[in-house]
Amino acid sequence: MGLASPVDHRNDADFFDRALALFHHQVRHNPIYKQYVELIGASAVIPKSLQEIPFLPIDLFRHHSVVTGEWTPEIVFVSSGTSTDIRSRHYMRSLDEYLSNTKRGFEEHYGPLSNYRILALLPSYFDVPASSLIAMVHYFIRQTDDPLSGFYHQKIPELIELLRRPQEKPCILWSVSYALLDLIDALKGQFIDPEIIVMETGGMKGRREEIPKEALHEILRRQLGVRHVHSEYGMTELSSQAYAIDDGIFRPASTLRVLAGDINDPFLIRKSGKGIFHCVDLANAHSCAFIRTADIGEVFEDGSFRVVGRVDNAIWRGCNLMYSRNWFG
Repeated sequence: MGLASPVDHRNDADFFDRALALFHHQVRHNPIYKQYVELIGASAVIPKSLQEIPFLPIDLFRHHSVVTGEWTPEIVFVSSGTSTDIRSRHYMRSLDEYLSNTKRGFEEHYGPLSNYRILALLPSYFDVPASSLIAMVHYFIRQTDDPLSGFYHQKIPELIELLRRPQEKPCILWSVSYALLDLIDALKGQFIDPEIIVMETGGMKGRREEIPKEALHEILRRQLGVRHVHSEYGMTELSSQAYAIDDGIFRPASTLRVLAGDINDPFLIRKSGKGIFHCVDLANAHSCAFIRTADIGEVFEDGSFRVVGRVDNAIWRGCNLMYSRNWFG
């Protein structure tokens, strides 16, 4: 399939040094991060590990401009959500920097984009004023330089015809979860080329009932007739992504680290284990590189991770998340 050799994240000896330098810079020049660090009484802390760096709660991206330094953004990415939501905003100093980093992260796992054909099925994201996912996939499509690469949410019959025929090169069907299930309905029992890589990027967006990722992947394999179901992990507030290749285990780009935060103590963070994901993203140099997310799962010793679900607002009020209560123990 043309996949690149897996990135060994354990051997990046200077990652912590780069993160520490970025921490000292952002705690001085990012007003929101500086205020947060002061409020939690960590102003005098000199971190000796990634786990000791203060992590900004991701919700602050919904209510504040999280920027480091003074500059005019080239683009402001906005998260998806309902019309009543207050959406996260990620102010980007340079669109080219963002896109170059996403390309580097993809090619670390898959090899050159020029080897691929990308067929995108991302209907709901076109309703977002400035979607980071649309920007990334649109850039990837251009990088393939393939005349059939493109967005197909308004061309479903054409997409089905294309998917059912053998591909002349490695092909990725990049889609949000609910659209893949809609595609299965539209196929009416027909299979697509079994060598196509299905890249699901998560999210039912209120269109269908949420189901565990493992169950979703099994449905996709069985009803699309494909051998390869991969996943992309990313979010508006990050500039780097992670990819799961067939096994459901995400491996982050070399600019990204994921740590496990305790479910009950927001300041207890471990290199590995079960908990709430805390992300160090070196590519967020102009916003905030240290983010406590709302995603939960398990981080492994080699830096890879498995996603289980998301935290709802109740957990921050001291309540247990019902579907993960037993999972956390």
